[in-house]
Amino acid sequence: MTRRRALVGLFAAAFVAAGLMVMDVNPAVPQTVALTALRSSRDPGLDPNSGAWDDVQQVEIPLTAQEVTYPFGGGTIAGVTVKAIYHDRSLYLRVEWADDTYNAETNSVTKFADGVAVEFPATAKSSVPSVCMGQADGGVNVWQWRADRQQPATVWPRGVYPNGYVDEYPLRGKLAYPALDVGNPVARTHRAAQDLVAEGFGTLAPSSVQTVAAHGVFDESAGHGTWSVVFRRPFAKPGSGQPGFAVRDKLDVAFAVWQGQEDERNGKKSVSQFGQLVLSSNSQPSPPWTGWWFVAIPVVALLTFGLWRFARWVGAPKPAAPTP
Repeated sequence: MTRRRALVGLFAAAFVAAGLMVMDVNPAVPQTVALTALRSSRDPGLDPNSGAWDDVQQVEIPLTAQEVTYPFGGGTIAGVTVKAIYHDRSLYLRVEWADDTYNAETNSVTKFADGVAVEFPATAKSSVPSVCMGQADGGVNVWQWRADRQQPATVWPRGVYPNGYVDEYPLRGKLAYPALDVGNPVARTHRAAQDLVAEGFGTLAPSSVQTVAAHGVFDESAGHGTWSVVFRRPFAKPGSGQPGFAVRDKLDVAFAVWQGQEDERNGKKSVSQFGQLVLSSNSQPSPPWTGWWFVAIPVVALLTFGLWRFARWVGAPKPAAPTP
């Protein structure tokens, strides 16, 4: 009887494994999130309100507080809505979430900015790394956008304090901006997005190659606040610790959001688990009107010409009847 049970269990395990292979399911990835990126004929740029996003299917991704490593906390943002497309060998991700407060200034130690991040494993594997900054044998690549980096006025103190004055203060010198002098990546660039790599807690650092671009828009027109942020990165692998992309790839992806009003920063954030992003070989359906002008213009031209000819024929003088 024991041997029979063992054989039944073995056959059951083999049947489940075969089913997972046929359905192309990765058991290491939570199956609650499945995001598909289709090929788009239109370039959305970095505009979250571009018409290229209108007919793209969206996916709701739940977030929870980060309780794995200090500083614990977050969880103030319940979830994000994500859309994905690719155009001209570049991947675009549009992330949207509800936020009733606009936080884009970090000009004091008590102010923190709203932000969002996307995380990929550094390389595709059968098992995903830790969602909290990966581990030594499984690094991660993080794309982070922060609202304060998108505000030109907050780059230099003169923009934050336009009426301030200090005698003989070197506004852009090394003594005034040591971070700039030592090459701090946040200080030396005004990019709203950073491309980061990590292999465990405490190892997060800027990548030597920065190819990620992002732009966010805060909208209160519906009576409540909403952030919409678009990320863009070319398919080509930029450098070490950063994955390359290709059509038909299946990628693990996770998301995180910071709520500046709740003093969220660093590890204090709302996070998701890894889900799956598929770069489909299919194309995004074009709007119904896109190709009609190829037919409409000739048809309208022919109808116009026909009506003009008919009008001339009707208005032309009739020839006189022959004299008997």
